[in-house]
Amino acid sequence: MDILSCIKSFTAVAEEGSFTKAAIKLKKSKVLISRHVSQLESYLMTRLFNRTTRTLSLTSLGQYYYENINPLISEITDINSLIREQKNGLSGSIRILAPNSFSEIICINPICSFNQKYPNINIELKLSNQIQSLSSEGFDIAIRSGDLIRSDLSLIAKKIFSYDIILCASTEYIKNHEKITCPTELSKHQLLTDPILKNNQVWEFCKAGKVSTFFIERSLCMDSAQAIKKALLLNHGVAMIPKIFVEEELNEGILTPLLQEYNLKKRNLYILYQNRKYVPYKIRLFIEEMTSYLNDHYA
Repeated sequence: MDILSCIKSFTAVAEEGSFTKAAIKLKKSKVLISRHVSQLESYLMTRLFNRTTRTLSLTSLGQYYYENINPLISEITDINSLIREQKNGLSGSIRILAPNSFSEIICINPICSFNQKYPNINIELKLSNQIQSLSSEGFDIAIRSGDLIRSDLSLIAKKIFSYDIILCASTEYIKNHEKITCPTELSKHQLLTDPILKNNQVWEFCKAGKVSTFFIERSLCMDSAQAIKKALLLNHGVAMIPKIFVEEELNEGILTPLLQEYNLKKRNLYILYQNRKYVPYKIRLFIEEMTSYLNDHYA
């Protein structure tokens, strides 16, 4: 019996909640996954899963075993990867989870640069605004924009970039609507908000150390910075948006910044990865290259 393969099959079933999904994840047959789990249960002389025709769940001992064995499996995998990297050079793959709009506009450039520089490392990039578990979904890295959330606390978070937020509208929109001289006057305007940037309920403005809070009662809300930018260019309203997304339009005078005497809170970009004793060199290298590229080209 290959005990390590049995344990890997067990942890995959525990994370996926299904023998079929575990087989797909590990690219093995369902029969082999089931055999591995049965062999492991025989070896441990205990039942690890409660099985019915419709449900599959860990027993209390199965849960205890999973919580304690999973970090060890990750460590073994990392050590093996470290040895292979030192022997054979950089290779393998990096699975990345990143937010839609920000990655399409900003992150794709450094990712392509890294891929070109290290062609033997396969990059798998999944774009999604949904918060997903790195371990259960098999991702090596997650890119987060904005504030971290509670589920991120179990991971290592490295701030790699900070960027400005700007309040702006199209020059054409400004010509045809009432002038905006203070935050309260925004209530007279069509506002464009983005829940991903967490600005769909409250906008905060700081001037001379004093914070002014503007509560949004109505807006056109879209979870895409690209869609917000498109609406701005259609002369459809006022938006808070990352400045780097609209730099070209600002320089050309198509968009105009508003309330520039107020400061808006900067946002941070983070890379998150598993809290491991042995972080694979390819992961550390990717983080370094990503940080360097963003700060060289966009800071």
